[in-house]
Amino acid sequence: MSTLTQLTTTYAARIADIIGASRASRPTTPEQFIQLVEDAASSLRFSALEELQEASEDLDTAADELRAATRARSADQDIHLARAETHIRLALDHAT
Repeated sequence: MSTLTQLTTTYAARIADIIGASRASRPTTPEQFIQLVEDAASSLRFSALEELQEASEDLDTAADELRAATRARSADQDIHLARAETHIRLALDHAT
C-alpha cells in the first residue's frame, strides 16, 4: 500500500529523467509530482515512437488516478493510488 508521498519519492526522478527535467525542477510535494506526471504525459504524447505514445497514455491514466486519490475518501484512496502506480510502472516500462 503506497501513499502519494511514497509514489513521489519512488518514481519522480525516473519520470523526470524520461522527459529530461533538471534536478532542480524535480517535485518535492505530491501536487508537484502530479504535475510532473501530467507534464511527462504531454511531452511524450506526440512522439514518433509508439512505445512513448503508450507511455503517455499510461501517464495520463496515472495522473487521473492520482487526482482522484486526492479527492477520494480515505477508504478509496488506496485503490486509486494502486491503479496510479500500476500505470506509472507500465509507462516506465514502455519508455525505457
